[in-house]
Amino acid sequence: MSQNAWMLPKYKIKQKVFTIGEKYAITNPETDEVLFYVKRDRIGLKTHLHVFAGSDDKAPKVLHIEDLAWWDAFGHFRVIDVQKNEVIGELKRNWLKSWIILREWAILDPNGNKIGVVKADSILKSIMRRFFFPWRLSFDIYVGDQLVGKHIRKWGLRDHYILDLSMDTQHLLDRRLAIAIAVILDSAENR
Repeated sequence: MSQNAWMLPKYKIKQKVFTIGEKYAITNPETDEVLFYVKRDRIGLKTHLHVFAGSDDKAPKVLHIEDLAWWDAFGHFRVIDVQKNEVIGELKRNWLKSWIILREWAILDPNGNKIGVVKADSILKSIMRRFFFPWRLSFDIYVGDQLVGKHIRKWGLRDHYILDLSMDTQHLLDRRLAIAIAVILDSAENR
């Protein structure tokens, strides 16, 4: 995997079907080259995600996404760069707001300071999904007040998303954290 895999403006995320457990392929939408393979492990009540730089879990592991919450409704994940052995940041669900009104996650830096937010792009869809109909949500990603990305749910037989970071021309959001956000939004939101 080249360093350029972390610098793309868009990524395509597809959940694999007919597998045991949740697995994802993250590709370059222009070339369909598989950049990352993601595998989810459920250990008791905890969910850990592993990101590999290649098309399967035999490739080098690059990210570990550690579940910190004791109950899934609270959703709190730490993202660790395995090769550098450093915490990149965390993603923490605003559980009360997410349950009642609008699905929302805080983006935290390695010290636990809030640097951004990920929120559903529609209050109406979020409420409808919670109480009436399993509506497919897309999410907007902000660093500070600036919109830096969109996590767009595509229609299909399996989970399929576009992570669009093309508006983040200053690279305010670490792409490693963005990849983790994309996978967590599918896995933790049970979408």
